[in-house]
Amino acid sequence: MYLNVFFIGILFLGGWMNACAQQNKALEVLLKTKSKLEDQKNWNPHATYGETCHSTDTIYSLGCAISTSQQELRGKKASRNKEMRVLRRKVFWRYPFRAGLHPITYFNAHKKTTHKEVIGRIKKAIKALQ
Repeated sequence: MYLNVFFIGILFLGGWMNACAQQNKALEVLLKTKSKLEDQKNWNPHATYGETCHSTDTIYSLGCAISTSQQELRGKKASRNKEMRVLRRKVFWRYPFRAGLHPITYFNAHKKTTHKEVIGRIKKAIKALQ
């Protein structure tokens, strides 16, 4: 009985530690994304879904900034990672009419979206992960 509880505790702790590591990595990715877009000159408001992004670029859409940050920090781009989910939700719940099917891309490319709003959504996503 006690041995079963011990092993369940170990499994729970291992899962919890993995979740914390994922949370920290997601936070790192969002912080790097924010740093890439902090200067308005580095923001490309004309995003297209599925655009090609390179880490050597100096001008990024919101989608490219987060994709290249993932590539640099995780070694791969994944659209279903925690940072993408949190950012999508922050965009969708504040700007549902700008979100469309692909909230990150469509919000970035919407004619009413400003650089300040993009940075604001990233900051909200960072705060949600802290």
